[in-house]
Amino acid sequence: MIEPNSSDPVVSIYPNPTNNIITINAPLEELNNLTILNYLGQDVSHLSKIITNRGNSIVLNLEKLSQGVYIIKTKRNTTKIHKL
Repeated sequence: MIEPNSSDPVVSIYPNPTNNIITINAPLEELNNLTILNYLGQDVSHLSKIITNRGNSIVLNLEKLSQGVYIIKTKRNTTKIHKL
């Protein structure tokens, strides 16, 4: 079991899996370096639309993304999400 590093910022992404809308809570520095990658490693961030951005919380609409698995990368974190 890998223990999280206490110096790594906490990033939460929900709901996962998602239909279209996700919320990402993280330190501002992490959100400023947000990238969404498809399973081929291609940056598909441009297909997402910001609904709200409130400092440490951002809500994204992913309706333009096809069903599948995507990787959300921030400066120091990587999370896999499933788009239904």
